[in-house]
Amino acid sequence: MAVPTEIGTTPIAPNIDDGQHIIISAGGLLPDRLFSDPKIPVTWTNLTDQTEQVIFEYLPVTSPPIPPGGSFSWTSPSSQSIAYRTASGLHGVDTVNPPFD
Repeated sequence: MAVPTEIGTTPIAPNIDDGQHIIISAGGLLPDRLFSDPKIPVTWTNLTDQTEQVIFEYLPVTSPPIPPGGSFSWTSPSSQSIAYRTASGLHGVDTVNPPFD
């Protein structure tokens, strides 16, 4: 499986990054804080060797089990801050920015 990138070949930063991709890795989430755009799917890709699941903290959203090499996408309908965790205990935040007109 190819490692997701942002804007062509730019690697996803480990701590804070703009974009629409989050990597679940054995070392943690990349990035652990994402700034994304509304109405465009955010995709979590599982690059670990175990099945994972994404669970939103304050919204009724839980991904199906994500096998190694698999992914889960979700689209925010509006600007909001989304705290989430994985089944293995990793924690992250997706800040969905307001659109620029």
